[in-house]
Amino acid sequence: MRASNSTGYQTSCLRGCFFGAILLSLLSGVVASGDPITTVFEAVPGSSGLYVGTESYTISQIITAGGIIIGDKQFDYFSVITSASASAVAPGASSITLTPILVNGDYGFQINSFWGAKAGQLVDSTITFHASILKAYADKGYRFKDTTLGMSAVGGTNTEEGLAAISENIFTKNPLDPTAVSLGMNYVYYADKKNYSLSDSVTYTPVKELWVVKDVGVNLSGDTTGSISFSQFTQTFSQVPEPGTFALLCIGGLGLAGYALRRRRG
Repeated sequence: MRASNSTGYQTSCLRGCFFGAILLSLLSGVVASGDPITTVFEAVPGSSGLYVGTESYTISQIITAGGIIIGDKQFDYFSVITSASASAVAPGASSITLTPILVNGDYGFQINSFWGAKAGQLVDSTITFHASILKAYADKGYRFKDTTLGMSAVGGTNTEEGLAAISENIFTKNPLDPTAVSLGMNYVYYADKKNYSLSDSVTYTPVKELWVVKDVGVNLSGDTTGSISFSQFTQTFSQVPEPGTFALLCIGGLGLAGYALRRRRG
């Protein structure tokens, strides 16, 4: 557990919902038969290496389309399961927005919605999706090698009595498959200005596809007043080989082939 002891009870509460919601989330995920959404990027002025999709989509729209293609990767089988207590409101698939991003060569997306809690409330969403390298690139040897999670746009008052957190587990296959293996976990959280961790990354043996099961939530103690909330997080994926590295490998391979041919002719 990465949060401090003062926020341990909130962390346990959020994580307690995590694995219990996996089965329901996966059984609820569907993929339509339409063509996946394709992404067009534009550079962000003044931000070197950052590109953002020209359009954003709700997860409901992506489910209806059968997925979304972002660069050399496809994301599909999205599912959102939400729960809330004490009159709190939790966002669903129709109110969670996904915007494709490209950050220093790593493709991924930014998620926007609103997760907020007042005293005595808990808001929780389980978001599941499948990610794969497009066949044309997978055939060239491209693989996922790491996953990075970042939380931003956190706010509220008396937040030391609450917790905003995202916990995710990354699997080699659909977690319902008994042969699925966990590649690792990411965990980010915010309790107050002195107790937070807003970025996490996990590296694993390169794979062509993976599943992510993510628990997103906030809660605030009933013994205080105020609120805690956040409205944005990002997810990016690095790959091997890097695009530049792959090009150099191809050039090197052609050079070796030419050298071998010259020796044969000689």
